[in-house]
Amino acid sequence: MELDRTTSRRELARLSTTDSRSERRRTELQRLANVLTDPALDVRVTFEHSGAFAHRAPEGSPHDFEIHIPVERFEQVETDQAPAVWDRRVQFGLLFHELGHVMYSDFERFDQRQSEVLPRHRDVYRSLFNAAEDVVIEAQLAAEFSLTRDFETLNETFRRLQHRDHERYVEAYAPDDAFTYTVYEALCIGILEHGFGAESRFRAILDPGADRYRVHDGRRDVVAALAPDVAAFVDDVLALPSGRDRVDRSVAFFETVRDHLDELPTVQSVRMQTEGFRPIEAGDYVLGSAGRATDLPEGPGATRGAGPGTGSGTTSRRGDASRPADSGDDATGGRPSGDDSVTSLLDDDRTESPLEREAAKLLELVHAEDVGLDRTGVVEVDDVDGDRGRWEAAKRRAEPLANDLRSTLRRRRRADERAGQRTGRIDPQRLARAAQGRDRVFKRRVRGDERDYRCLVVLDRSGSMDGDRIRDAESATAQLVHALHDVGVDVSVLSLLENAPFLELPFGGTPNRYADAITAGRASGWTPLTDTLEIARNRLDAGSGTRSFIVVVTDGAPDDEDAFLDQLDRCNVPVYGVYVDGDPGTHARFFDRIVYTDSSSLDATLRSLARQLLA
Repeated sequence: MELDRTTSRRELARLSTTDSRSERRRTELQRLANVLTDPALDVRVTFEHSGAFAHRAPEGSPHDFEIHIPVERFEQVETDQAPAVWDRRVQFGLLFHELGHVMYSDFERFDQRQSEVLPRHRDVYRSLFNAAEDVVIEAQLAAEFSLTRDFETLNETFRRLQHRDHERYVEAYAPDDAFTYTVYEALCIGILEHGFGAESRFRAILDPGADRYRVHDGRRDVVAALAPDVAAFVDDVLALPSGRDRVDRSVAFFETVRDHLDELPTVQSVRMQTEGFRPIEAGDYVLGSAGRATDLPEGPGATRGAGPGTGSGTTSRRGDASRPADSGDDATGGRPSGDDSVTSLLDDDRTESPLEREAAKLLELVHAEDVGLDRTGVVEVDDVDGDRGRWEAAKRRAEPLANDLRSTLRRRRRADERAGQRTGRIDPQRLARAAQGRDRVFKRRVRGDERDYRCLVVLDRSGSMDGDRIRDAESATAQLVHALHDVGVDVSVLSLLENAPFLELPFGGTPNRYADAITAGRASGWTPLTDTLEIARNRLDAGSGTRSFIVVVTDGAPDDEDAFLDQLDRCNVPVYGVYVDGDPGTHARFFDRIVYTDSSSLDATLRSLARQLLA
């Protein structure tokens, strides 16, 4: 993300949202699952590329159930949020949905009743049951946790994506340019119409005047005949808290549908032009006994969408379950206070991240009148692909350095008993001196050096560093960063890329999270060392240590020597230069201390420098 005078503070919010594929995101989802489910139930949340579903864990697994959440990204169709914010919203919505099945759906009873259905009808039965059960559990969860707006947005997204895919199919393969549905497809849409969000396709399918919406082979009459049964079925299951009772009611509805399908060709019992509504519409769940859905709305149709643009929902027992329309800047804004622990988890990701916090400071520097900085930026790790292999190798090579630094700091911080003091406890070995009238005859325990450190590494990514040189510099930087962070040193990385300073690792950040940024292998542009040193000098105020230093890894000279020297004079922390393939004796005046190395031995040079800096 580039930062200049046109960048707004609001745009930085996306920097505080975790990656949809990260372990931190999985941990957030796991925490929510732990809060919502019975403590005696061990539910494991895992990631899949696509598809959201829940199932009993394999035999021998330490978990009772597994919930799979997709990491694939879904396009926004009615919101305009930062992509990372939207990705998080989708994953949390899908997790709630699957947890609803775990908590309230009786799939043990479902499995029993499904075994009574002929194999050729089981897909139909499973889909009809699951569509209705989706409506029920979302009504329950919306009332229990104030999720109406979340489910409205998610369902509307899935409906429109499904319809868009259908449009593409029609354009490519349908000569009559009509949306055609089998009886099975139409009934699934009809059931889901009663859920959250706006849905008008079922009414169009039933309308003889809607020429573009048709039932395969002209069998609109079958769908029309079953439409009252669809409405009655959904109204009934919404009034049944017992998952077992809902399974039995779904069997009765299925038998009504089956009687009609038995008179039709098999094609009416399968999908022909549409994909499933959600990432997974119905699975082979066997979850066991379920709790009772006690927060379902009262009265027929109490939770059903009222048509395009409405999406009316149930009322929460904790207050109004509906939320204001999305403004695009907060995925959970306006959520009523419900279950405090759940609300805290849902809102947790809006805590300001180290990257957002420091980006805000950089933006202040860009706008500052006394700072001649026009452009800077931060590297968003989701936008770069680093070399994780090199990162892991660098971590392994950094372990000896980390052990040495740890020992050094331990010695410095160890309390020591010093003799020859004017106060303290009398030193028996100095009693003779006391008799002579001398006052330095005491010994006293002196605290060790409690200072801690912060280090800012400036990595030159200008065009002259391209190739093996930048890869060697990255590996060396990775070793230094890992070792320093491992012993408690607050460390940050600021790079010179594309003619501007870019923040790659913020103070307070976990290096593993930013590994892709540090090992991206990128190098281009010239060397804006002056702007970079000015930023480094200002940014050190953001660190947590009490003794600071700057390490500059470069192969070039400052872009403006006088301006650079002015910045150096204004620094109240030491600046160390590490020159790659430079001639000894050159550039020494630009740093408090300078060392020279070639790219192949750069890592050893940085390790040696780190030992000296903390000695």
